[in-house]
Amino acid sequence: MYETEVAEKAAPKATDDGYTTSTALVGAPPPQSAIRNPQSAFPEGHWEETPHGPCFCVEVRYPLDHQHGAVSLDRLLGLPDDTLSHLGRSPRFAGQDCRRLLFFDTETTGLAGGTGTYVFLVGLGYFEGDEFVVRQLLLPELGAERALLHLLNRHLGASGCLVSFNGRAFDWPLIEARFTLSRMRPAQAEPLHLDLLAPARRVWKDWLPSCALGHLETHALRFRRRGDVPGWLIPTLYFEYLRGGPAQALRPVLEHNRLDVLSLVALAGHLGGLLHAPDVAPLECAECYGLGRLYEDLGNYEAAVRLYKRALAGVLSPTLRAATLQRLTAAHKKLRQHHEALRIWEELVAGDTTLVFPYIELAKHYEHHTREYAAAGVLVERALALCADPWVRPTITRTLPADLERRRARLATKLAKTAAPYAG
Repeated sequence: MYETEVAEKAAPKATDDGYTTSTALVGAPPPQSAIRNPQSAFPEGHWEETPHGPCFCVEVRYPLDHQHGAVSLDRLLGLPDDTLSHLGRSPRFAGQDCRRLLFFDTETTGLAGGTGTYVFLVGLGYFEGDEFVVRQLLLPELGAERALLHLLNRHLGASGCLVSFNGRAFDWPLIEARFTLSRMRPAQAEPLHLDLLAPARRVWKDWLPSCALGHLETHALRFRRRGDVPGWLIPTLYFEYLRGGPAQALRPVLEHNRLDVLSLVALAGHLGGLLHAPDVAPLECAECYGLGRLYEDLGNYEAAVRLYKRALAGVLSPTLRAATLQRLTAAHKKLRQHHEALRIWEELVAGDTTLVFPYIELAKHYEHHTREYAAAGVLVERALALCADPWVRPTITRTLPADLERRRARLATKLAKTAAPYAG
């Protein structure tokens, strides 16, 4: 038994009028009576009995070599064991069996959250034998929520780790709220949860206009949806179904959710593949920069340096080129390759750059390593002059001029001390 029910007095009860925020555009749903049968629209679906009544399920199975865009569903299974801990940037994911991952995505009655927002569809994806299964739990009426949560708990109890896209901030908290309002507990109170939005943003936010899943599908997975229902329309379609509309209107909703789950496993495999073999992956310059940052976060500065150099070999925007140069020299410093960093700073300063960081880094080198305080002071003066430039000012932090002023004062003190023995 995966489900633990909470004593009725220990949890708040859902109210009948909790729809004011989530359904303001579509109106409140009608009172529910008997379960409406969606079987006519989904002949491949079936009813599954639970202690709380039946729940409607739709299941689709795929061979592991099924291609979702440019990525096969089994891509994740062939990657090293440390892939998940790298994607999650935490040793907590080490040793997790990819075959026990539970990919999940929800469709809800609104984005506002709160007690009036229901999860009416849960899409689950998992590996089973030589297949990848997408199982969707549909709420045929609002009163059947406990049956849906009971089935969901079966999968939660059997999984080793959840995988979502922005699920840590939206989907999972909402699911937890529905368990509480139904006076039930999830099988895992604090499940291990890998949210792919964080590593995706690290890699692609400087290349794509948005890191929404749809953009990642098109540009990273090379998958394009045809006739997909827009997300903002999904709650409306569900409420129309509850009011007596044809269940057929929910087919595009389930298709949308099913593709989301497939994109999750493909994205995990693609990101893992980039981490496993970045040097052979076909990448845009901005992608190289983003992947370099991800490697830098993981402490793999050798790979970061290679990726930053690869990014600089192509065409980058001035802002991204400056950021890449700064991160490249910082990675060289972490690797104690000071001569490489020094060469880049000197080349930039000799080229009369409008970038501030090479003047600062070179001033630090002269101050702390070669004790050339006068030369360091000249560089700080040039950095301060750049900070006063109205074209440069938007690219620097607000505190940088004050930091440079303190450095200038400190250098003046050091210079005075070195000159004191020769005075008079």
